[in-house]
Amino acid sequence: MAAIGVPVGARVLDLGAGTGVAAAAAHAVAGPTARVVALDPGRTAAVDGVATVRGAAPGLPFAPCTFDVVLAHLVLGHLHDPRRALHDLVRVLRPGGRVGLATWGRTDDPPPGDAADAAERAAHACWDAVVARHADLDAIDDDAEALVPWEATFADPAQVRLALVGAHLRVASTVGRRYPVTLTHAEWLDRIALGARSRALTARLGPDAASMIRSEVGQALVAVGVPDPVTGVDEVVLTVAVAPFRGPLPR
Repeated sequence: MAAIGVPVGARVLDLGAGTGVAAAAAHAVAGPTARVVALDPGRTAAVDGVATVRGAAPGLPFAPCTFDVVLAHLVLGHLHDPRRALHDLVRVLRPGGRVGLATWGRTDDPPPGDAADAAERAAHACWDAVVARHADLDAIDDDAEALVPWEATFADPAQVRLALVGAHLRVASTVGRRYPVTLTHAEWLDRIALGARSRALTARLGPDAASMIRSEVGQALVAVGVPDPVTGVDEVVLTVAVAPFRGPLPR
């Protein structure tokens, strides 16, 4: 919220709100006079003071120039048509309004010998080894890519900037952030279950088989000595862009 500069009393749209974390943070900053809308194609967690709407981009169910700020927290890679979606975001933004994007990725190369996420990499290796006994990992990865078709592309901040400029937005800032993460084995498995690869596995093998594999992965984490809790690092790029003025500048 600090990076995007959400003003008090702002009209804010949280695109792909999911758990509503970004919408709640926006409401806390913008105050009780703000209008914050959490939009998601599925169910959105209830957040005090935040309106929930079912929908997606493109096809946002709002009139032009409705919002001062649009947030898209880790959602850009999930859009099946990001070009049209970004143009739709511009449509519902007032002239001079701001878009705040968070995408997985980093703005620099990893430091030599960086071991901050060694435990998490070991945990992922366990997941791969167990899943490979039940399914074709290449097929799972292909299915996962179909679920989040643009995630790899938008892990590159340059591609994010190109997409924003293509939607006639002016990129104001791009900042990388590293957030330490500490999760118990159970919490790590819960998190992995929300990811594209686990969802692809469940779609391919069914929920019962996926649940059995989860148990096997939990046992493997202990057997190979992956620390509990698992420590790692989330690397996120925060990009802020400004919508164009559509006519003469206000006096």
